[in-house]
Amino acid sequence: MNVRQVVFPMPEGRQATLSFPEPMTLEAVETLERAVAQMFRSLRREAQGRQAQDTGAIEYESWALSA
Repeated sequence: MNVRQVVFPMPEGRQATLSFPEPMTLEAVETLERAVAQMFRSLRREAQGRQAQDTGAIEYESWALSA
């Protein structure tokens, strides 16, 4: 089985790799498209949650230091 890979450069020298087998049928592409969209929505929610937590921690620390 052949595997096709797409490598996406990320910040800080990291990378993300998407691999999928060949040949890709139209059905497989549609399934992959839905799954990847769902995965990115989930990752976005997680990242936004972490960012909100980080922002809250920074704000809390600023109050604690000034007291």
